[in-house]
Amino acid sequence: MRGRRICGNQRLTSFLGADPLTLQGRMMCPCKANGRTSGSWPFGFNGQISLLFDSENRNWTVVQPAGRLLKETLDNDRDTTMFLMKISHGDYKKWLEQFLGHWEKMLDTTASLLQTPDPE
Repeated sequence: MRGRRICGNQRLTSFLGADPLTLQGRMMCPCKANGRTSGSWPFGFNGQISLLFDSENRNWTVVQPAGRLLKETLDNDRDTTMFLMKISHGDYKKWLEQFLGHWEKMLDTTASLLQTPDPE
């Protein structure tokens, strides 16, 4: 329902045309060299990023004109902002830890396969 409210906006149609829109969002969780992680969310229509949400400081950044209208809608939606913050500060860290644990096991297995004794 939220997508219909955003995509059905007449002012948004003037930016993007009358064709059906696909709203896309993606969570990005880079892990820095010091081990700290941060989360951000690029949002866009039909593959074009128009708005970024930085979960560290709760700021919305407009990238393209269509992002202004999307920002107005999402910035005033406390539930959505809190949802993005919760995922960014909690769930993804658990997912990353699980992935890194699995990745380390795979690297250990690969290393042991490569360290076969030399036949003499």
